[in-house]
Amino acid sequence: MLETIKTLVKSKDICVLGTSNGDLPHTSLMAYAADKDAQFFWLISSMSTRKMRNLRANPHASLLIDTREQHLPDHRDRAMALTVSATYIPPSSRGELMVLKERFISYMPHMQDFAERGDTTVITLRANSFLLLAGLDQQHFIDLGQN
Repeated sequence: MLETIKTLVKSKDICVLGTSNGDLPHTSLMAYAADKDAQFFWLISSMSTRKMRNLRANPHASLLIDTREQHLPDHRDRAMALTVSATYIPPSSRGELMVLKERFISYMPHMQDFAERGDTTVITLRANSFLLLAGLDQQHFIDLGQN
């Protein structure tokens, strides 16, 4: 099942990022890049956003990656949805941030202008678990043991 998850992650580059601060959830539609093992995800954001305030207060986040557009309107029962539970890892230095921005741009060259703004940062998320829902009644959970 992990190979199916990796294939899904590699085949997409848009997700919904879920963050929270206390009991107030927040979601954002985001572009992402991931490593080949789907263990690390990189997203770019302005530093002044609600998602960044939330991640600084609570490093636990989730990503939703799905195939709905491939199966609408006639084959909704074939859609897959992957929830990635993850932990935010802030850049440790300005140098690391610049390396992360370069890596992100290599995956997403169309976002170079946005990434190079002085008020942007890279959100690095380390996957803790995967929950893959396939069709109407199949679910597969993988705990990566990184909580």
